[in-house]
Amino acid sequence: MRVFPRRLLSPFLILLVILVLALPLYFFVTRQGKIEEVVEEVREIIESRAEVAFENFHFTERVEGERKWEVWADRAERFVDDSRVHMDGVKVEFLLKQGEWGRLWGREGDYFEKEKRAVLSGDVRVETDSGYLFYGDRMVWEAEDGVLRSDQPVRMVTDRYMVRGDRMVFWTDE
Repeated sequence: MRVFPRRLLSPFLILLVILVLALPLYFFVTRQGKIEEVVEEVREIIESRAEVAFENFHFTERVEGERKWEVWADRAERFVDDSRVHMDGVKVEFLLKQGEWGRLWGREGDYFEKEKRAVLSGDVRVETDSGYLFYGDRMVWEAEDGVLRSDQPVRMVTDRYMVRGDRMVFWTDE
């Protein structure tokens, strides 16, 4: 006893083979837009990556042979498009008045080369040779102007007192 007549069996098999072969082609054609989206996303990721990366980064700026400030970082990536260096595990040392130094630490930071501005964030701490300690979540050091500032809450501690504020401006040459 036959389930399919012999005449219908071969067209049925041909149709089945065509469907099996056409299915991958159908999925490829319908996903072509998705593939282009994925390619564009990968291109954007590659273009947004740093041009160069450093482990144990260290940079010193000198003016007429005299050290003005230095930056250390566990890791640094330089982005040419926006003249920026992104750093993890950052320490900045900068010259204060009369040869004293200030030190600024943060979990991460960005240094903007054109503006000579460092923005540190994540448990930021500042210590000066004269005994001032500052604590905050985000601080900005403007190398050209010699200003350390924060637009977020800051705590200042000395050996005699502690002050809390909504923001801070500290002129390093005064």
